[in-house]
Amino acid sequence: MQLDNLENIKNGFRSLQTFGFCLYLCLCLTILTVPLGANAQGFGKENDMVKGAKSNSVGVMERGFIEGHSPNSRSREGDPVLVIVSENGYELGVRYLISRGARVNDRGLNNRTPLGVAAAAGYSAILEHLLKGGADPDKTGLRREVPLIRAARNGHLEAVKVLIENGAYPDDTDLTGRTALDWAREQRHRKIVSYLEAQE
Repeated sequence: MQLDNLENIKNGFRSLQTFGFCLYLCLCLTILTVPLGANAQGFGKENDMVKGAKSNSVGVMERGFIEGHSPNSRSREGDPVLVIVSENGYELGVRYLISRGARVNDRGLNNRTPLGVAAAAGYSAILEHLLKGGADPDKTGLRREVPLIRAARNGHLEAVKVLIENGAYPDDTDLTGRTALDWAREQRHRKIVSYLEAQE
């Protein structure tokens, strides 16, 4: 009888060891599958501030703000919400985030800034809001490009004008040594070339 009890105890202990190992394995797999850039607010789940930025919804962003999420929240890819709405051309979202204290010079994935992505897309009204909010017109991004270079290379005359009128330095160069004027000439954006030459 005692031998049977001892055998039952041994079998129970083996089952417990197997269960413990399985639990440990599940925990390890869970940790390994958490996306890089996950935050403590939900292991990679994006909060309402980020969801609102991605869906162009101030209402969702406001809900996130009320829930306590920062206007400087980042997506799982690493972009601040202000970079997301600036790149999407969502002017109302830009104004909302600035009013809630978003940092206008925050960098995101690949050193992208709100001003840099807006300049590359030619969103002049967004550039004006960002600059009024304190954005640095000469803050470099990917390949050491300033917003003026990105706007000039992509042919956005109004964006170029907004940047120059707000203090952008036209002689800044990127990693290739080109200025905004060099890029405008290379890309044959004649109106931008004329405008920038008149600034010299």
